[in-house]
Amino acid sequence: ARLCHTFGPGAKKTDDRAHAEFARKAAAGEEIVLNSAGSQLRSYNYIVDSVSGILTVLLKGISRAAYDICSPGNTVTIRELAGLFAKVGGTEVVVKEPDEKQKALQSPISKQVLDSSRLEALGWSKAYELEDAVNNYVKILRG
Repeated sequence: ARLCHTFGPGAKKTDDRAHAEFARKAAAGEEIVLNSAGSQLRSYNYIVDSVSGILTVLLKGISRAAYDICSPGNTVTIRELAGLFAKVGGTEVVVKEPDEKQKALQSPISKQVLDSSRLEALGWSKAYELEDAVNNYVKILRG
C-alpha cells in the first residue's frame, strides 16, 4: 500500500506539514499563510479513506502488488487545499514571500499524484469528498 498525503484528526499539534497547519489555522479562524505560490499538485486522502483503503488491500489485494491509497477527485494544488480550509474556517489565504529558511524547507517535487484504479478494482471507494473531509476535520478540531 502506497499512501498519498493523508490528513485528519489525530495529527499532533507539532505536525508541520502544510495540511495540518491549514487545519489548525482554519479551526482557530486565523488567516492561512502560504510561503510559496502553492502550485505543487498533490493527491490527498482523509484518514478514514486511507484506513479503509489499507484494509481493502490487506483483505482483497494480490500479494506483492502495489496499490496506491488515494481518492479519485482529491487531487489539488496546495493553494487550492489552503482555499478549502480557509473557506471552512471563515478566513482567507495570504501568500507571502518566503525567507531563506522557508525556501530551504520547500519540496522540489511539483507533482505527487497517485492512481487509485487498482484499489478501486478491488471494490474500494472513498467515503469523503475532499471538501467534506476538510469540513469534518475542522469541525473536530473546534470540538
